[in-house]
Order: sequence, then C-alpha cells, then structure tokens
Amino acid sequence: MHIFLGSLLALASLHQPAPPAEQPAKAKPLALFDGKTTKGWHTYLKPTAEPAWTVVDGALQLNPQAPGQGDLVTDGEYENFELELEWK
Repeated sequence: MHIFLGSLLALASLHQPAPPAEQPAKAKPLALFDGKTTKGWHTYLKPTAEPAWTVVDGALQLNPQAPGQGDLVTDGEYENFELELEWK
C-alpha cells in the first residue's frame, strides 16, 4: 500500500499545467472618424448623416434645433472589438 501511495504521489508531482492558449494577433486599429467629415457614418435608418450632424473642431456634433436629428451610426458592422473614444 505504501508503494502504491508513494508512486501516486510521485506521478502527481510530475504533472504540469497546460501551457496558456495562444492569444490571437491584434488587428491594426481602425479609425472610424476622420475628424473632418461624416464620411462612414449615417443617421439610423437613413442613407447618409442628416444635416443636424456636423463636424466642429474635429468632433461630431448634433445641433438639437436643426432638422434631421437621429442616432448616428457607422456604415460598417463590427463584432468582437475594443472601442476607444474621446468624449467632449
């Protein structure tokens, strides 16, 4: 019995955890906004960005008094991403 337990203990001490899985390579960052135009963006359920959305000092801005308001969304669809943004 002592030999069996000793052998089991020796085998258990040889066990090594599996190496960590390789992380997929990170994709090159993609800029969604050029800082100059609304190119690449549209108002939700519209083909283009409505006139209430403009670019002012390098930032997208909504004029709440202008006609054509609505949510601004990108033309592309994305999944499994990390979003980094600046908010003014």
